[in-house]
Amino acid sequence: MLQNYLKIALRTMLRNKSYSIINILGLSIGVACCLMLALYIQDEWSYDQHHNDLTNIYRITTHFQTDNGLDDLSTTSPPIAMAMQNEIPEVEVAARLLNPPGVSQNLIRYADNVFYEKDGFLADSTLFDVFTFNFIEGNQKKALVEANSVVITDRIAKKLFGNEAA
Repeated sequence: MLQNYLKIALRTMLRNKSYSIINILGLSIGVACCLMLALYIQDEWSYDQHHNDLTNIYRITTHFQTDNGLDDLSTTSPPIAMAMQNEIPEVEVAARLLNPPGVSQNLIRYADNVFYEKDGFLADSTLFDVFTFNFIEGNQKKALVEANSVVITDRIAKKLFGNEAA
């Protein structure tokens, strides 16, 4: 029975070639778009899911009117976080992460090792009260509490200290 259906479908496709090509091409493009959209949505939903208490973490953005219409920025002015914490009782902890303006590279120096790194941020001591990161060495509660303290990634630690403890 299935063999007869396949024969009829093949004969119909060969008889109406242009109609069949349009239908098959439309179906393939539709399935490809659906798969791409599903992959995009899966990626967006999986972003930063490792943080504890994720449902209570919010990002403040800027929404403003320009001559070209409405514009959105993923950043705000740094004092807003502390003002919100002081004036809004529902805000338990606020943390700021700032990419210093005008600094494209950061000089890192330890003993004989000197190199530049592109990604470097200034952060509040409350950063690790809001976000969950695993520390290989050191104490998460004491990180960034003192002035001029730093938290480095495993990659930079290996560049600086090799296989020694950081």
